[in-house]
Amino acid sequence: MAEHTVTISGVLTPAQIDIDADDTIVWNNASPQVQTVSSDDGGTTFSTGPIQINSHSLPIVFPVGGANVPYTCTSGMHGTVTVRAQAQPASGVSFAADVKPFFSALDRDSMNDAQHMFGLITFDLWSRDDCQAHWDAINDAIAAGRMPPPDDTGNGPWPAAKIDQFVTIFKKWKDTGFPA
Repeated sequence: MAEHTVTISGVLTPAQIDIDADDTIVWNNASPQVQTVSSDDGGTTFSTGPIQINSHSLPIVFPVGGANVPYTCTSGMHGTVTVRAQAQPASGVSFAADVKPFFSALDRDSMNDAQHMFGLITFDLWSRDDCQAHWDAINDAIAAGRMPPPDDTGNGPWPAAKIDQFVTIFKKWKDTGFPA
């Protein structure tokens, strides 16, 4: 899994990007306005949520190969992501490649803070063992849209398509024995 960057300024750089299945893209907003990037299917395939000026989106995972995904930015610029199919590992998912990239440093810090929404439990979202031990709580909170909480960085809450994507990957990770 590789991470790619698309920069939003006066133009999209690059406007056409070719990636492998399970790669991620981060949109970097160098434009003078808050941007949201959404697939042209009404955001069903993906939507970044608001990306503040001089900030970046969370990584968006593209798990399905063989697809061309056109998208549009708030400012009206258009781009396309071409996703090439690639061989999957035996289990199909792993914590390091597929689960951990969903969680930002802010998410991780929030769950390590005893004042967070769960209050009674703290854990490290970048720890495979902690995510395995608290799988039900994490899955339930994200599926219900309670995690990540709203904030000023555009990190949360996640759009419905990203929640569905995470829940699918997270369940597969559990169903295949929580591979590292």
